[in-house]
Amino acid sequence: MENQMIIRAGMKRHKGSLFGIAILMFLTALSLTAVLMIAFAGNSYIREEMERAGFGDLTAWTADVSDMEFLLESIREQEGVEAAKVQRLIFSEYEANGVESDSEGQMIPWVSSENGISNWSRYHFFENGLSGYAEAPAEIGEQEVYVSPSMKSMMDLEPGDTITFPITRGGQNISLTVAGYYEDPFMGSSMIGMKGFLISEKTYEKILSVIEESGMDALARDGSMIHMETAEGITVSETNKVLTTNTPLSMYTEFIHSAETIAGFMMILQNAFSALFAAFAVVLLGAALAVMGHSISGLVEQEWKNFGILKTIGLTGKQLVVQVMMQYMTAVGSGVVLGMLLAIPVSGQISRMMVTTTGVLLPIRFPILPCMGVLAVLLLLSAGFCFLRLLRLGRISPMAAIRRETGEQGDVRKRRYNRRIPDIRAKGLTFHLALRQVLTGRKRYISACLVAAMLVFFASLAGRINGWLGTDGKGMMDAFNPADLDLGVQVMGKLPAQEMEQMVLSYTDITDSYMLAMPSVSVNGTNYTANVITEPERFHISAGQTCMEEDEVVLTEVLAADLGAEVGDLVTIRGNKGSREFRVSGIYHCANDMGANLGMNREGYLSIGEDDVVGS
Repeated sequence: MENQMIIRAGMKRHKGSLFGIAILMFLTALSLTAVLMIAFAGNSYIREEMERAGFGDLTAWTADVSDMEFLLESIREQEGVEAAKVQRLIFSEYEANGVESDSEGQMIPWVSSENGISNWSRYHFFENGLSGYAEAPAEIGEQEVYVSPSMKSMMDLEPGDTITFPITRGGQNISLTVAGYYEDPFMGSSMIGMKGFLISEKTYEKILSVIEESGMDALARDGSMIHMETAEGITVSETNKVLTTNTPLSMYTEFIHSAETIAGFMMILQNAFSALFAAFAVVLLGAALAVMGHSISGLVEQEWKNFGILKTIGLTGKQLVVQVMMQYMTAVGSGVVLGMLLAIPVSGQISRMMVTTTGVLLPIRFPILPCMGVLAVLLLLSAGFCFLRLLRLGRISPMAAIRRETGEQGDVRKRRYNRRIPDIRAKGLTFHLALRQVLTGRKRYISACLVAAMLVFFASLAGRINGWLGTDGKGMMDAFNPADLDLGVQVMGKLPAQEMEQMVLSYTDITDSYMLAMPSVSVNGTNYTANVITEPERFHISAGQTCMEEDEVVLTEVLAADLGAEVGDLVTIRGNKGSREFRVSGIYHCANDMGANLGMNREGYLSIGEDDVVGS
């Protein structure tokens, strides 16, 4: 009973500092729990939806396949391939609200059933407000199209807006009205350039007939996605090599990606925001501990005499430590539990806010084990820190405390402080009083400075990350370019590059320049985009070194994983003039074609490709 009375009295007396600590721990737990819910729910949900919709472990985008049944049978016959299903589509550029696409879109016909997969259950449809799901439409009209919610952030597309798809060079286009949004767990993120558009089967057949009649004048192209499932224990890179060697798939492949690659790109923004929240939580935790340490120091000094009196009536140092710890841990525990509970509605709101960038509505699931781990870490860390700061209570001497000495060496410390603290002078009285206050309470002011420094650090970090991300993630995409640039200029036709340079100079100065071309090459039989640069030292290298020699090449992590290649391995690259082996000198960063690209120097490419391609 006495302990409870003392604990309640202590909490009432120091409610201000305890409330501050509870708020900081509340924000810490809220941020960490939200991170776990978004990260865990996002990664698991996207993979579950991809599996449910039948997208498989490996997907190849193909065009102009002459005999699809023969291609599918040749794929299914390969060892390690358990199933292969095709999803028809049409490749086409598109334009909406005055914005032209920088990559081809994919018009996907809406049919009741295709290869045993019902399109009625393949996709989820959103309400127009994107706050929840709606029932699937009975049918899609011939003049209608359903788009990913990320098109709202990319082109400001709303229901009722029009998208135009150029079909032929003669100016024959097709304009479709946005009827609503659908959830695309495969390529719906704003960080993925290629976008899917659901259209009616009649519209698909109409466009396909126009493409066939137009021949060489067609701008849109007949295509498909081949979704393949691999056997357990067989890696995607092994399957890719088998398909390239034993099937004609590479003859028709535009690009090929594994489910892991797709999921990784779908989660780029979620992971970026989760990392930001995690950094925020770590800073808040440090601030909370600093405030707790400052509060404990002030409490011990303020209550030193009372602690001595309590010892004279029989309380031990351990009992005093437990009593004070109970006060602080009550504040910490209440803040942490409340923060974790409130993280559920906050995460739901974040999920709805991110729909226009992620393309999916992440479900809010409470990951019990990870959250219990966060709860245990926060409580144990706070309790351990509090215990260490309160160990000095065991050294309290009752009589010395009553004499207001702050320890056994109180007199010695007092003499030392007196030698260090300047005397009070009439001239500059305010300054000298302030100086004495700072010197006598320097630990408190150091703690306050640490808290301020951490909060300013986080504010600065948030500002820098916000600038790096840019509007709708464009800054992030710029950071994923093969090399840094402010302006990219491509010369079309026979216009000399010097004239284009003079045109740029008429608007702004040029401080530095280099040439970069992106021709298509074949790596081990599969087509990929090559970033051919005149100055390879500009590549963003994360492992190994850049490709300075003619026989060297750098790969992205995605391409290296798909090929099963590492730094030092040899790969065969074919251009439009010939082929040769190149040594992988390093791993670099570039998000073009969802990371399925490689980097070469100009001399290396010219050994297998035409010069006019590089100069374009």
